[in-house]
Amino acid sequence: TSISSSDIPLKYTPDIPLPLYYQIPSKNRNIIFLLMVLLSIISAMDNGIVPAATTTIRTELGIGDTELGFFGSADYFGRLIGAICIFSLINKLNRKYLFLGAVAIKTFALCANGIITKFSVLLVLRGIAGISQVFFTIYFPVWCDQYGLPNKKTMMITIIQLGVPLGVVLGF
Repeated sequence: TSISSSDIPLKYTPDIPLPLYYQIPSKNRNIIFLLMVLLSIISAMDNGIVPAATTTIRTELGIGDTELGFFGSADYFGRLIGAICIFSLINKLNRKYLFLGAVAIKTFALCANGIITKFSVLLVLRGIAGISQVFFTIYFPVWCDQYGLPNKKTMMITIIQLGVPLGVVLGF
């Protein structure tokens, strides 16, 4: 990957390392950002699907209101657990592999949710999906702050944050 002259600040001196946002070519930075926005939207869609399908979920699983409430909140309980654990993981593991692992775990948990019919397993899978969501919630805004151009950081973080409610609405 090469850096074009338009990516380098006008007063660049080789003795001072480039800020992080200049270390990624702008084309790659835009692709990464677009993928993060899409992932934010897609990964939040199940939080809209569950409320929209409560009658079907209750009927097909044969559960009551309390169990349905646990099912709906299991994702958020997983996020709570994930938020506690992520701080040690994000500094110890390669972020690229942590990201890929989170995507793989989230994908597995959501796909399995469509196949499994045992309530206790579904509850655990929803919690696991929530745990994997934490990486996106915490790291995406950090990435925008580190790699976004100074005059676009706020807009980038806003767009990333808007992905969550947009995903919930699309899921509903």
